[in-house]
Parts: sequence; structure tokens; C-alpha cells
Amino acid sequence: MNIHETNEAAKAAGMTYGQYVLQTEEPVTPAPTEEPANEPTDTETRTCRMCGKTFLVDLNDGRKKKKIYCSKDCNNAAVRDRSKARKKETPDVSLIQAENRALRTELATNHLGDGNKKVPDQEAKADSGKPRLTLVPPRIIMNAVKFTLPYPPTKRGKAAWNKRFSLNAYWAGKHYRQRAQDARDIHSLVILALRQGRVKKQPFQGPVEVVFRWDDGLDVDNHAAIGKMVVDAMKGWVIQDDSPRWVRRVVHEFWDGGCVGVEVRGMG
Repeated sequence: MNIHETNEAAKAAGMTYGQYVLQTEEPVTPAPTEEPANEPTDTETRTCRMCGKTFLVDLNDGRKKKKIYCSKDCNNAAVRDRSKARKKETPDVSLIQAENRALRTELATNHLGDGNKKVPDQEAKADSGKPRLTLVPPRIIMNAVKFTLPYPPTKRGKAAWNKRFSLNAYWAGKHYRQRAQDARDIHSLVILALRQGRVKKQPFQGPVEVVFRWDDGLDVDNHAAIGKMVVDAMKGWVIQDDSPRWVRRVVHEFWDGGCVGVEVRGMG
């Protein structure tokens, strides 16, 4: 039936076109919808790493399939334990500072001696066993300056010294403020050693070589950073500068002197 015939039929029935269409139109039955089948759920039984309880994990859930703790309380407890472990691994800054103060005190009193304390003779020390320069003040011998710097007196302090001044610490990216503090501390130790030894401010007028003798257990190439600090501290006092014109050679050796031995030799 076209539109014209439908209109005539609506007039004959005494209805409008729209009423006639709505009355005569067959109801549309919606097509049945199929419900999606439930996907099988993959689960896994795991043991909590904190408390040891077993719990189920839905492997289809992207957020929960990596779960290793049974509850949020266990997760928080694990976080606290990891934080405590990191704090134990972090070096105690106050301990290192205390060792540095003890190091300065030893250098000023026991290591180099004071003006009223009699300094043992080198020959007498040689007769007693091993000749050491620990208590002998620096002096110029055959166009050379020799002096020593002490290590911390305790085994724990020496370990902290090695960890602080090893080249590995600087290679790992030590903060620039800590590097500056290291340089200041070594500079103070060197200047105090030279003053206690009554070494005049008379830098060599020609090129020199600097010989370091270590007794700390570090690899010989791990002393590059602290050796640089000691050389910088001697500028203007023992050497003119650390440029190639004035410092031709730096040697690192080992000995059993129990301290850091430093020798500056003129090269003509």
C-alpha cells in the first residue's frame, strides 16, 4: 500500500494518517540478544612473603597478577623493613665526622709531637726494629722534604677513611659539597703537619717529583683523588704549583709505616 492509498484508508476510518499508520503497523519484536559466555578465571595460589599465609591471585587481572603479599598491611610492613635495611647500609656521617676530629687531634698531639716533647731519633728507631717516619718531623734532607699523615687510630675509622677518600667514591658521583669538604680536611692536615715540622715556606725553585707511600689496603690506583688533594695543599709552601712545569712525576707506592708517607724531591 502506497502513501495515497494509506491516506484514503485513514479518511475512511475517520483517523489521521499518523493514527492509522500507528494502529495498523505490526509491532517489531526485538531480536534476542545472546549473553556473553563467562570466560574461565585463571587463579594461582601463592604464599605471602611477609606472613607466610596462602592467598589466591587472579591471573586475568593485570594489576593483581603480580601481587606477592596477601594484604596491604603485609605490603606496608615489607616497605618498612626495606627502609630500615637501607638506613643500616648508609654510612653514619656523624661517625665519619668524629673520626675526622680524632684524626686532627692525633695529628696535633700524638702523631707529630709538640714543642716540649722530645722527638725520638731516627737511628734509635732503626735499632729498635723498623725505621719509621711517623714521629719524625718533616725536614729537608738532600734536596727533599718528607712528612707523614696519620690514619684514623681505630680499624673502623680506617675503613671509613678508605671509603671516603677512595677514588671509587668520587667515580660513583660524590656530591660536590662533600668533595669540597674532603679537600678542606686534607688541606688542614697537610698544613698542620708542615707547621708542626717547622718547614719554612720556601717552595722548590725547580721541578719536583712527589712520592706517596700508603699503608691502608686500597688498590694503588684508588689513591689518585687524595693524592691530588695533598699536592694541592702543598702549593705555595713546598711546591710552586702543580702544573707540568713544577711537578714532573707523581709516584704511588706501598710500605708498612702505618701512616701516609709523603716525599717531595727536587729534580735539578
